[in-house]
Amino acid sequence: QHVVHHGLGRTLVHYAFIVIRRFAPCEISWVFAADGTPTGAGHVEGYVSREVTLAEFEAGTVSLLGNQQDHQDHMAEIRRGGRCFANYMGRDIVGYTLYSGPPARLKKDLEMQFPEGLNYGYASYTDPAHRGKGLALDRSDAKKRADRERGAVRPLIWYVAIDNYPQLKALRIVNGDRIGYMGYIRIWGRYRTYVSPGLSEAGISLTVLDATNRARGWRCPVVIAAISSVDVKFRR
Repeated sequence: QHVVHHGLGRTLVHYAFIVIRRFAPCEISWVFAADGTPTGAGHVEGYVSREVTLAEFEAGTVSLLGNQQDHQDHMAEIRRGGRCFANYMGRDIVGYTLYSGPPARLKKDLEMQFPEGLNYGYASYTDPAHRGKGLALDRSDAKKRADRERGAVRPLIWYVAIDNYPQLKALRIVNGDRIGYMGYIRIWGRYRTYVSPGLSEAGISLTVLDATNRARGWRCPVVIAAISSVDVKFRR
């Protein structure tokens, strides 16, 4: 079995979040952006990467990996106008990434707002038996090519928890540029949120959907910045 070592600092951050999340829902995430230009990495032999349409899902001819609740959540997003690009091996889907326009639902009562014209990439998954072949990059390029054919090059954004090291590595492969970070924690039923200056300048913010439970801005982001700095060396 292949074991990946992420270093002492990152391991401590990961387990610290496991403990904290038991008492209060929270997340600190990096936000990445990439333009809509295909990387030109080349097609992965033996697979077909293409968009899966809502009609195909509705007809029951295809199904995504994961549990039933995940499938229902993904379907709800696609019905709202989201898009799905998948890797096929024969008739089977072995990997997929879903995209949505603004806003992006982070929790049932928390959204990330971002400008029109951007797409948010989420729920990226590759079957373990097919990893390490560049399938995430292949389906990302398939999405960019489809956008170009429609005459609309749409830059992409992603947010990834700072302790999700495999996904951070994957974003480096697809040429994602880190533009800032954001965080939230829910204490006594109320959200405390923070977005870094880089995200604010890009028009990205966090919004609580329940008007009776307004988010309070974190006026002292020192804790978030200190924890985030643990991963600064990741992309150097």
